[in-house]
Amino acid sequence: MIKYLKFFIISIIILLSFTLKKKLASEQIHLNCKIINNANAFNIISKFYKIIDVNKKEIIYQSGIIYDKIKHFNETEIIMYNSIYENYSVLNLSSYEWTIYKKRKILIYNCNKKKAPN
Repeated sequence: MIKYLKFFIISIIILLSFTLKKKLASEQIHLNCKIINNANAFNIISKFYKIIDVNKKEIIYQSGIIYDKIKHFNETEIIMYNSIYENYSVLNLSSYEWTIYKKRKILIYNCNKKKAPN
């Protein structure tokens, strides 16, 4: 009887550790974005990749278009500002459309979203 009780307790501990690990792990969104307008415009980056940590509300990896900083993060959108390129951008979290507002240009990117494997 004690042997089964030890097995039961060890099983519960292992199950709880897996459950807590998943809850404590950071949720990341991988964005692979490609431009859908102004494709032939001079000096425009046609695609970029970012990894956003949802729990910390920060960008943890950027390639292509870099130096973005998150200014506002809510359930429907993420607003970013880029002081180097002097623009701001909005990611719509329902359509995963990334819009960049830069001086007299509006660039629209379509993003494929993937959650990071745990």
